[in-house]
Amino acid sequence: MINLERFNHKKELQKYWQGIIKEHEKENLLTFKAESQSKKIIKIPTKDIPETSQLQHKLKENLRRVRNDMDNSSIKFIKKKKQKQDENMDHYMLLANDVFHFAVVYEDLIEGDIISLVKFLKIRLSTRSRMSLSSANEPVLQAIVELILPSQYHVPELCLIMNNIKKKGNGRFGFVDIFVLGEEIKKNYISIELKYISLVGLVRNIYGEQTKELKELNANELKELDEKLEREDEEILLKKPYVYYSKEVNEWKKTTIGEVLNNGIKQLERYIDVIAKGQATKNSTGIYDERIKIVNSSNSNTILGFVILVVGFRRIIWKSINEKSTNYKYSKK
Repeated sequence: MINLERFNHKKELQKYWQGIIKEHEKENLLTFKAESQSKKIIKIPTKDIPETSQLQHKLKENLRRVRNDMDNSSIKFIKKKKQKQDENMDHYMLLANDVFHFAVVYEDLIEGDIISLVKFLKIRLSTRSRMSLSSANEPVLQAIVELILPSQYHVPELCLIMNNIKKKGNGRFGFVDIFVLGEEIKKNYISIELKYISLVGLVRNIYGEQTKELKELNANELKELDEKLEREDEEILLKKPYVYYSKEVNEWKKTTIGEVLNNGIKQLERYIDVIAKGQATKNSTGIYDERIKIVNSSNSNTILGFVILVVGFRRIIWKSINEKSTNYKYSKK
């Protein structure tokens, strides 16, 4: 009897707790569904958005992201990079400007017009320091002129055999300061003879010493003399005495600026006569230079000549000489 009552009581308790558990399961299920509904994100298919709006949306998102990513340091870096690019562009423009001027100088020169070369030479000389007025010489002048001309179209110190009978050192060889080659269409050739008058040589006596009237000049005084000679009348300037040291006779020589110019003209005339003969042989005069290729030409070509005399850095005097015809073509090997 007691066992039966215990069994019935146990069965009632089981039903009671089963009911309680079911009630809790219902509550948990409702809570979970409610939370799921609150967290659910409603997505609109992009296909329902117009393409223009999609593109604008992407652009705005990208712009916002870029702005957020860029800090002050990155902005400074971009500005600095742009500034450097601008500076490089200015540098390239200056280089291009120089190249253009060089091309103009060359084109004018082979047409027989030396004005552009003289103007550009004066610009280059004006950039040199006054400290170099005392040491400037003809090799310095030649180096400056060579830098103005295109390297593929000129030959410095073109070697000639002036007299095949004489020995080396006694007038056998001659050297044209600069020989400019013409283009394929325009076959003019230009011979340039350079002469430089040192300011120091204008204030020396026959013994190579400074004259009493003009003591040794410093850089500032040489600059003042240079500026004065720039405005000097050409006829008066050419009569000025000039003293230089001759390596051939190992002594000081006295002359005038005009005599230096005239000697340069006569020298260049002889050079052009020899160039027109073409290639030198064992028994004849002509060009004796391995850098030059010489071939016969069916047409007559022209050799022009210019003497450029520079006094200091500011005064330039130039003279042309009579042109010479030749039956040869000249080019660099």
